[in-house]
Amino acid sequence: MESSQPYIYGKWNNEHYGYQWWINQAGYYSAVGMFGQAIYVVPKKNLVVVFTSHIEGQDMYISGTLLQEYILPAVVSSEPLPPSPDDKARLDDMLASSTKAPEQGIVWLTKNEGLAHNGMFKRSAPPSFQFEYPSGCVKTPVRQPDQIMRMKTPSGGIITASIYKIPRNWKSFFLPMKLEDFGPKQYASWMKKYGSNITVISNGEITLKDGTKAYRTDIEWIMKNNQPVTTNVVSTYKDGKCIYIVVHEFRGNKTVNSILQSWRFE
Repeated sequence: MESSQPYIYGKWNNEHYGYQWWINQAGYYSAVGMFGQAIYVVPKKNLVVVFTSHIEGQDMYISGTLLQEYILPAVVSSEPLPPSPDDKARLDDMLASSTKAPEQGIVWLTKNEGLAHNGMFKRSAPPSFQFEYPSGCVKTPVRQPDQIMRMKTPSGGIITASIYKIPRNWKSFFLPMKLEDFGPKQYASWMKKYGSNITVISNGEITLKDGTKAYRTDIEWIMKNNQPVTTNVVSTYKDGKCIYIVVHEFRGNKTVNSILQSWRFE
């Protein structure tokens, strides 16, 4: 690395960037991804550090601080550590427990309002429904008052389920909004807070597994960080409420299809 400098076409925070890698003046280089995902290579310490995480907001890039203030000062030798069967067994136990699915499932508000377990999300409170979600999804905090669940997919996408009052008609406030208008008008309007170039690709009626009428709206847009996103909104009216599931995908996956094939009301 020291003898062959890559082509450099950008600078940020006293770092050079090229070929998908940041080169720090302190002598290490890194690959930095979304939500705190990062790889740091420190040749002088014979060290590779990998962060896997889901961090949103200002702390997304905290890994660099952790590396410089805690990890690098703790490395006192570039030689391998002596074997320690006891420490390895303890580490194996910690890893096994951290990856094990919760016995009682995942709860965001209350179990009645929504419980995710073994690939199935179930809501027992009215309006009650259930749908399957992809294996490997992890819980993330809900961010809106109407959300009852929010998960991150293995590919980095986001799944949310929400229950909202039926919106009023934009032309006549005394009438409820037509179901077919919720995705392309109401939800697309909300998205303007988070990005631009919001384009409704398609909007059409579908039938859920139990025969419930719903609408699917596919939207392409650009997040404020210039990340292109495809958003699928599936909405229906039930028991005087608007229930809608949203899937945000960053890499063109089809998570929404598996949800649609399984979503049904009790």
